[in-house]
Amino acid sequence: MFTADRNFLQYVLGTPDLGPDPRAGSFLVGQHLEFTRSTHHLATIIIVNALAFSAFAAFGLGETNVVFWLPLNLLVAAVLMRDWMRWSKMKGKPASVSGSYLRKNETIALVVGAIWASAPFFLTDERHLPLLVGATISIPMAGGLLSLIPKNPRVVLRYAAGTWIASAAYCVVHPTVANFVMLFMNAVYAYSLIVGLRSTFLVHLAEFQERTKAEEAHDLLMSALESSGQAFAILDEHNNTKVENSEHRYLVSKLGVTIEEGNRTVRTPGALWMRSFNRLPTGDAVVIHTNITAI
Repeated sequence: MFTADRNFLQYVLGTPDLGPDPRAGSFLVGQHLEFTRSTHHLATIIIVNALAFSAFAAFGLGETNVVFWLPLNLLVAAVLMRDWMRWSKMKGKPASVSGSYLRKNETIALVVGAIWASAPFFLTDERHLPLLVGATISIPMAGGLLSLIPKNPRVVLRYAAGTWIASAAYCVVHPTVANFVMLFMNAVYAYSLIVGLRSTFLVHLAEFQERTKAEEAHDLLMSALESSGQAFAILDEHNNTKVENSEHRYLVSKLGVTIEEGNRTVRTPGALWMRSFNRLPTGDAVVIHTNITAI
C-alpha cells in the first residue's frame, strides 16, 4: 500500500502501483468513484469557462479565431458528461475496478490541459497574450480540479502538465519576455500545486488506512464472537440493534427473545441463557447472552 514513506512524485509520475496490500483494491475503487461522481462538475466548469473566455476574446478583444478553439473544449466536456451519464445509471457500488478508466482519464486530463492552454495559438494580437495566458489558463482550472478530485493527484497533475506544455510550446513559437515570465509563474504555481496535492492526498490516505484498520478489527471481533458460541449485540440508546452476531439474531428473530435492561437468565426451548446487559456512558449498550444449559 502507498504510504508517506514512499516517494509521492514516483507515485504520480510512474506506474500507479499501490503494492500487494489487499486494501489497494478498495483504495482504487474510492478513487474511481470520486472521479466518476465529479465528471459532470468538470464538464460544466470546462463549458462555462470556455464560453466565457471565447466571449471575452471575441467581443471584448475582437479575436474571432477562438471559434475554432471553443469546439475542442466542448468536445472534451461532452466526453466527460457522457461518462457521468453512463455511471449515474449504474446501481450499487462496484466491488473492484481495473483502473483502466482512471488511466484513460489521466490521458484525457493531459489532453484537456493542452487544449485549454492552446488558446494563445488562436489569438492574433500579441498585446493581449500575457494577460490572457497568466489570468485565464492553467491556474484557476487546476485549482478547481484540486478541490473536486483531491484523491486523484495523478489526474490533476497531468492536467497541469498539459497546460504548462502548451504554454511552453507557445513561448518557443513566440519568445517574448512577457510570455516567459508568465510561463515561469505557472511553473512556480505548479510546484505549489504539487505540495498541496501531496498534503491533501496523504491526509486522505491516512484516513483510508485508519478506516480499513477499523473495519478489519471489526471483522476480527465478529469472527471471534461467532466462534465463542455467545449471542452478542451492540444497541443504541433506544435499544435498536447496531451490531449483532448470528447467535443474537437467532435468539431475537427466531426464538422471540425480548431484550430488556438488567442481568437475568433467559429460557428458550432446550436452552438456558445468562444475559449480561451493560449500558455505556455514550448511551449505547452491550448485550451478551451466554449459554449455561450445561452448567
